Formats: sequence, C-alpha cells, structure tokens
Amino acid sequence: MGMSAAAARAALERHSPRMPLGEVREWMARCGEAAADEEVLGVIAAAVRARGHFLRDEFLRTYAWKSRRSLGRAEHYTEEQIADVTGVALRQSDEKLRICLLRALDGVDWPVASTLLHVGASADYPILDFRAVWSLGSSMPAYVNFDFWWAYVECCRSLAAEAGVTVRELDKALWAYSEANQPRGG
Repeated sequence: MGMSAAAARAALERHSPRMPLGEVREWMARCGEAAADEEVLGVIAAAVRARGHFLRDEFLRTYAWKSRRSLGRAEHYTEEQIADVTGVALRQSDEKLRICLLRALDGVDWPVASTLLHVGASADYPILDFRAVWSLGSSMPAYVNFDFWWAYVECCRSLAAEAGVTVRELDKALWAYSEANQPRGG
C-alpha cells in the first residue's frame, strides 16, 4: 500500500495477474461458500435488484458481510436515507456517479461501495479487496480514485471472461491465491 493510483491502474491495465488464469477454478475451489454468502449474494441481491434499492437491514448486512470495521459509521442512517441514496445510485448509468453516490454515505469506502454494486446492481461488478488487487499484479494505491476503480472493474471482467468464470468466481480465486501467496504486509 502506498503505490500511486496511476501506477496501480497501469499495473491492472497490463492484465498480468500473479495467479495463472488456468488455475482460477482450482483457487476458487479453496474458498468455500458460507451461509452469509448465500444470504447476501442470493437472497439480498435478488430482493435489492428487483426493488431497485436497499432496505436498511439489507444494507447493513451487506456492509457487515464485506467489513465490520467501520459499520458503526453507517448505522445511523434511516430506512428512508438508505433507500433514497442507494436507489438514486443504482439507477445511474454513469459509472463514476453511481459509485460516488454510494461513497457519499459515512463509512462507505471503495471496497464497501463495490460490494453494494455487486449485490445491488450486478454480479459483473468485482468486489474491491487488497488481496484481489495483489493477485492481479498490482497493489492498493494510497488513494483510490475512479480511474483505478474502473481499471479494476475492466481487468476483472476481462480476465473472468478469458478464464470462463463469473466475476465472483474470479474474486474468490484471487482472494484465495493471495491468502496462500502474498507476503504478510505486502
């Protein structure tokens, strides 16, 4: 952590992951499905996508599924506030506006916003995680910006298509590969 956003983006744009693409299914298999995965990725995702916005409980459960560290900062929002902000964000066609609207909520940083998009908009959005970024041959920049985020999205979508897996399956493989191979503190 500490790489510039431009350098991190350039590394992603090379599409040179540390994890060999031929091993995606093997690494993916190392990540089991948890009950929380099914609740968030199955039940909550279907309900939010059909409705067009998160309910407060769905928002908080999805947030906690990604990260509990800053959850307290988001717990003060009311049902109406969450429905308003997530509904407006999910209706946007402009990708920068879509993710930045979600990030306007206290405690919603890039990884949580990416999770909200993955669950609420489309499974074609990868979930931003430093482990996955490392496995893709880059590292998390000191400051994440939209250009880095969009390079991450495009890299994940391209590599998933090349490997013949879903973006979520690629996410899981990248995470597992990092867990087994990334030096601690690296």
